[in-house]
Amino acid sequence: DLAGLTATQWLAERPAEARGVLEALLAHNPDHEPARRLLATLPGGESDEEVDAAVPDAAPAPAPPKPRPTPPRVEDDDPPEPRAESFDSLMDRGNTLLERGKASQARRLFQDAAKQRPRSPEPLASLGWCDLDAGRHQQAIGQFERSLQKNPRYADGMYGLATAYERAGMKQQALNAYQAYLNTHPRGSKAGLVRRKLDQLR
Repeated sequence: DLAGLTATQWLAERPAEARGVLEALLAHNPDHEPARRLLATLPGGESDEEVDAAVPDAAPAPAPPKPRPTPPRVEDDDPPEPRAESFDSLMDRGNTLLERGKASQARRLFQDAAKQRPRSPEPLASLGWCDLDAGRHQQAIGQFERSLQKNPRYADGMYGLATAYERAGMKQQALNAYQAYLNTHPRGSKAGLVRRKLDQLR
């Protein structure tokens, strides 16, 4: 008996009140079958499937966190340019090529060396020997003269200039240049050769 009414009378006379009580009961206890059946008998009552649908399912499991995007790879700056070859290395390689008869390849190395040390007489004299190797006597004379402008006592420049004069057929200039070498470097590495040259030209 519910407030003087039987359950049947209560359901028939107060369906709205009964529905509210039964729905509250099912909300707390979804498996209460008697309440489910009573609710289904009420006017407009829901079927078991509808009641099941009304009961909220368990909360879905949270979605796994999305992987964080990999930041784009920042490309390194352009690689540094290779270091320039040293002056001594350029001269050594150039002289080796010149001795092997590869004057055109040696010339590029001597030119690079001259750019590195513009005050040095050495690469200019070496360029003169490249010109002599190629038979360009006047160009060789010019290179040796430029070498001696850097250092008037530079032995290889003095000997080279005398040789260039000799090969160009300029006998008197060659005599003067050989004698200048001997006067400046009487004990130089080419002093003996220069003396023989002077004897031949006189």
